[in-house]
Amino acid sequence: MSTSLIDLFVDFFSFGSHNTIVATLGCVMVSIATALIGVFSYLRKESLLGDVVSHSVLPGVVLAYLLFLSKNLLILIAGATLSGWFSIAYIQYAQQRTKLKSDTALAATLSTFFGLGMLLLSIVQQSGKGSQSGLNDFIFGNAAAITSFDLNLISVVFVVIILCLFFLFNSFRLVCFDKDFAVSRGISVQFIEFCLSTLTTIVIASGIQTVGAILISALLMIPSAVASLWTRKLLWVMLISGIAGGVSGLGGVFVSYTTASMPTGPWIVMSLGMMMIVSILFSPRKGVLFKKWNLMRNRRKIHTENILKALYKAHERQGDASVSTLLYPTLDTIRKHRSIDKKTLQRGMRYLIKKHWVIQKDATHYALSTLGHREASAIVRKHRLWEMYLTQKMNIKADHVHPNAEAMEHLITPEIEAQIQKELNSPSHDPHDRRIPYEDA
Repeated sequence: MSTSLIDLFVDFFSFGSHNTIVATLGCVMVSIATALIGVFSYLRKESLLGDVVSHSVLPGVVLAYLLFLSKNLLILIAGATLSGWFSIAYIQYAQQRTKLKSDTALAATLSTFFGLGMLLLSIVQQSGKGSQSGLNDFIFGNAAAITSFDLNLISVVFVVIILCLFFLFNSFRLVCFDKDFAVSRGISVQFIEFCLSTLTTIVIASGIQTVGAILISALLMIPSAVASLWTRKLLWVMLISGIAGGVSGLGGVFVSYTTASMPTGPWIVMSLGMMMIVSILFSPRKGVLFKKWNLMRNRRKIHTENILKALYKAHERQGDASVSTLLYPTLDTIRKHRSIDKKTLQRGMRYLIKKHWVIQKDATHYALSTLGHREASAIVRKHRLWEMYLTQKMNIKADHVHPNAEAMEHLITPEIEAQIQKELNSPSHDPHDRRIPYEDA
């Protein structure tokens, strides 16, 4: 089985078939170009607009065929572009001249134009020309139908997209993030928005043969969503988005090539969907698993610091917090001072012993090690300094500061601690007259 799969990879990437080369290059270029333009649609929060335009190009394709009786991709793209632009103008008119909300205008435009396209398509089919024209391929896509002429046209669109992004990148970025600032820099916002809408329409029109009118919007938005889960820098978002688009195009063609009767367009979208799932789970910024791991790490940090502080206070109650050999009676005694369940406390103790911060003298008695005493002192110091800050700088009563300090002691960084200590002139005791342990004490 594995040998067969390897043979398929070798056969596919050896480009033995001219049709395979044409389909692969066409899908990859369309996927990359659509993904790159989709970044700016994503930034402008116009995700649904791409979906509307992708459905609205269908009547333009059918009308172009009816007028010229040709399935030349250049003619069909021209018709699709005009239809897509008309849908955008219709949406803007409906939003400006009526009280319709944007989502209502988008939904109405999508259903109206796509319904018109299906109506015209049925007329063509009933006239006996549908089978010859292959217009059905523009609904779900058919990468195998791409010709060398189509590939050349797609290449021209790809190059135009890349050049526009290269020369107008700064203008696109300013208009997407801050229109007022763009105006102050002498940029024509209306012209830039016109360029973005035109490029979006053209790239959608050029890609409907490979992916189809229904699914092309996925190529416009999913790569941008995937990239935004991994980084916040625009250049990296565009790079990751382009790579995701290219890989999905390659993956869709590969599945279609190696498996009989498997359509290319849906598998391109399926590839993007799998990337989206992986990004949702594993991305370091917003991934579900990363957030879960980070939450668990923070909880462990809070529990272990609370245990260290409880041990420190036990030593302190015995008269000398600096003596790390004093024993804490039992784990049950810790639980009386800290609301920690037994399993969490036992797990925390094992972790502290492993870190050499706590020494277990016998089955029930524990003590802070030298390292543990230093860590515990730092936690207590942050707590008591923050209590002093609240009472002296915020004029909060001493009996009201403890709950806030319980939370802040885990968040205060060394830089913030140094600043607080400087502003308070290194106080020796907290508002409750307890000694504040400094490192040089």
